[in-house]
Amino acid sequence: MRRGLRFVAVCLGLATPQLLVAQRDACDPAELEVHSLTFAGNKAFSNGQLSSVIALTASEVLSRLALIGSVLGETRCGNPGLVAIDRARLVIYYRRRGFADVEVDTVVRRSGRIMDLRFVIREGLVTTIDTLRVSGMERIAERERLVRGLPTGQGQPFDQYLLEQSRDSLQRRLSDVGYPFAQVLLGTDVLRGDGGDSTRRTAVVARARSQAWRRTRCSAPARVRRGCRRLRHPGS
Repeated sequence: MRRGLRFVAVCLGLATPQLLVAQRDACDPAELEVHSLTFAGNKAFSNGQLSSVIALTASEVLSRLALIGSVLGETRCGNPGLVAIDRARLVIYYRRRGFADVEVDTVVRRSGRIMDLRFVIREGLVTTIDTLRVSGMERIAERERLVRGLPTGQGQPFDQYLLEQSRDSLQRRLSDVGYPFAQVLLGTDVLRGDGGDSTRRTAVVARARSQAWRRTRCSAPARVRRGCRRLRHPGS
């Protein structure tokens, strides 16, 4: 046992200069090591969700160990100019998810070639969907079934990502029941709440339209029915 420990100590002693050089040169000259990256004030979205939005990432905890940190953990670096860009990314993300009044500040502490970064977020009030109306499908018998269970709806946050998913989902459903050339357009009207309610409320209109509501029918097997639908254009 003692011989084994001595052998490890000798190896570390021989490797120490190389390890120190590797840790020192882990970042490019124009970059700093991101020692830590944290968020404060975020309630609607987790740290993991916000981390996936930005470019900068913090070094792994094990990379901070003396001598062998570069072996056990990854040292992550970043250009200081990315801090302002990542701040803008967070603002855009929040606004597209329904938080129009969001504010994001940054706190950067630098020590030599290392920086600690903190994003301080004030989310503000969320914009909610007051009305979600689907029009232009009155002539379709399956209308009620097609509009059921969309990714977003009344009372939900005005999340543009989910609204786009709802649009795409509705367009796929129309195609599946024989309307492959239908188009689904989104229209929104954003207003302030009345009285003491300062939450914005949004009326959303999903308008389905086509050059002609001619249902494409096909007697082919189900596995090729979708391809058969594409053969006929409403204008033909």
